[in-house]
Amino acid sequence: MRPAPARGSFPATRLPQLTNLVKSFSAHRTGKESSTNFVHVYPKNIDPPGTVTPQLLASSSQCLIVNDAYPKATVHMLVLPRDSNVQSLNDLNRNHVDLLLDMKKIANDYISWSRSNVGASSSTSSVWTTRPFAMGFHAIPSLPMLHMHVMTLDLHCSPRVKKRAHYNSFATRFFLPIDHVIEDVRRNGFVTINQDVETLHQYERQPYVCLWCGSNAFSQLPALKEHIKECKHRKCGAP
Repeated sequence: MRPAPARGSFPATRLPQLTNLVKSFSAHRTGKESSTNFVHVYPKNIDPPGTVTPQLLASSSQCLIVNDAYPKATVHMLVLPRDSNVQSLNDLNRNHVDLLLDMKKIANDYISWSRSNVGASSSTSSVWTTRPFAMGFHAIPSLPMLHMHVMTLDLHCSPRVKKRAHYNSFATRFFLPIDHVIEDVRRNGFVTINQDVETLHQYERQPYVCLWCGSNAFSQLPALKEHIKECKHRKCGAP
């Protein structure tokens, strides 16, 4: 018998933005059941902060990729299931393993496609070719509708990383890699790694730690960002 999900492990709000986004793009279908359909190269974030328009980037039979409207990295996308009944990690069971695998596949397909299709003269070409990507979920998301973050590991480059929670939600164990979630569901039949709510919130509030070298000598975010630019362990290219 599956225990009831921990109180506080559900999305922090009921705001419908992502659910509405899936509905707005739901008519876009791929030609083949297993194929990924590429729609747009990831748009360079040239809009003023807070005005980035969500754009469909790619789709499959089960999933959609859109750009994050409040990107915390140079490239920051969301993978969403077409099934709007899957509202959070707490809705997943072994029947959703194929969905999780498809979310991972469409992300990898899109990254590979973009690396081949972003021209050498583009301002983002080196981003795609030199910077590693992370894929995973916030343990306690802010919005309903299951969504996987796919992003370059250059949080120090984003002007939208303004406070502790913005950084720590991706740079600590509050961020659950897709492979860890898949393994958890396969082993236990549902997601367990998002249930220790108190510890997860401690990760959000913990002191700043460089995600590359582990240094924690930072009381303020600007100092951390400056450190990451010079960190010899950094693997995300310039700047």
